[in-house]
Amino acid sequence: RDWSSDVCSSDLRYRVSVQETQLPPDPIRAITQDNVQIDIRLAILYRIIDPSKSKYRIENLSAGIKTVIEGTVRSLIGKTDLDGVQTNRRTIVTEIESELNHIADEWGIKLTRVEVTEVEVDQSTREAMQIQLNAERKRRGQVTSAEGEKQAAQLKADADLYTAQKQAEAKKILADAEAYAVKVVSEAIEIGRAHV
Repeated sequence: RDWSSDVCSSDLRYRVSVQETQLPPDPIRAITQDNVQIDIRLAILYRIIDPSKSKYRIENLSAGIKTVIEGTVRSLIGKTDLDGVQTNRRTIVTEIESELNHIADEWGIKLTRVEVTEVEVDQSTREAMQIQLNAERKRRGQVTSAEGEKQAAQLKADADLYTAQKQAEAKKILADAEAYAVKVVSEAIEIGRAHV
């Protein structure tokens, strides 16, 4: 099946593929709001839906799309901190789609897919992030250990309290038994005196 379309104008004729096309996933270098330099890679797929516009409205369609994407990504990344870039990839994609949809009709294309495939940070930032991650793991370990010690202390205190309560109950039972014995002996003595 032929996935191309002919574009004619006077004596010029071009053959244009109307299949889905992917832009090369070259990294786009940008600086976040918190001054971290990152390289972001995107998967951009588009399809030509109006071959005459794609040939006569822009000289180099792929370069034009790439320029719009780079500008949009740099602008958006510059307004976002590194954590926001890592967690809000959907926002980046939505913004790129919005910007490209503004020019899509003019250039005769339809954007079919945009995905953030990779966000890379420079080596020093990666090392700082690793140090932070290790510190967080250590902190969580210390918290877990402290919670374990606290729980152990609470269990020991509960056990000590239980032991003390049982000992007190035992002493009370013993005292009650001794009091009963004294009472019985006392009553026996009283009965014995009354009979004498």
